[in-house]
Amino acid sequence: IDANDYRKIINNVIVFLEGDCSKLLKYDHKKAIKSASDKMEYEKANILKNSEGFLKWFCKKMKFYHNFKTFTTVLSTKNLNFLFHKGQLVQKFSGSLDEEEIDFLTGEVIGNMDDRYILDRAKIIYNWLQNHNDSIRFL
Repeated sequence: IDANDYRKIINNVIVFLEGDCSKLLKYDHKKAIKSASDKMEYEKANILKNSEGFLKWFCKKMKFYHNFKTFTTVLSTKNLNFLFHKGQLVQKFSGSLDEEEIDFLTGEVIGNMDDRYILDRAKIIYNWLQNHNDSIRFL
């Protein structure tokens, strides 16, 4: 690998670690896969194909985590609803809340919880949503 290609790889790793998905997804994987295939670099083409799926999955999870950490979130299940504000559970309720009630309930919450705690809670909710037909709203 030459220095220029190495620099590109390092820059992509930095972008990935910073969570900037928009730059990562702009990369034209299909064109790169075809180019590698045309050059008979089948292993590289397979790696590119797999990385495209991983990036989409990773970016979806990062967006969910960012929204969960930043906004007020309502998780609606069949029997119960959960109100989170900046990753912190504020209220469990049945039925619905209007925006005025949500503003009142979240107004006193300090949203400076440990990132690890928020990430754990976001993972649990994200996995729950993948396995159930429940809904989530970010306000």
